[in-house]
Amino acid sequence: MEFNLRGRKALEDFFSTEILGAAETRELLDVSKQRMGQLKESGRLVPIKVLPRENLFVREEVLKLKVELAEIRKTKGTGPKK
Repeated sequence: MEFNLRGRKALEDFFSTEILGAAETRELLDVSKQRMGQLKESGRLVPIKVLPRENLFVREEVLKLKVELAEIRKTKGTGPKK
């Protein structure tokens, strides 16, 4: 991944579209807090930045993981529990 950010506007646009908070990431992956914790512990989901009350993730990496999880769910015949 390579990004060319020039100026504050470009940086703001990048953060608003390409960086996800924990809640957005959970929603996109359709996983619980517990499952997200497991994904982080296993190294399959790695935050780009860890803050005291928030983790930030790169959208592109989350979308790749979403595809992987969908394949696993399809293979195992399981889905997210709500």
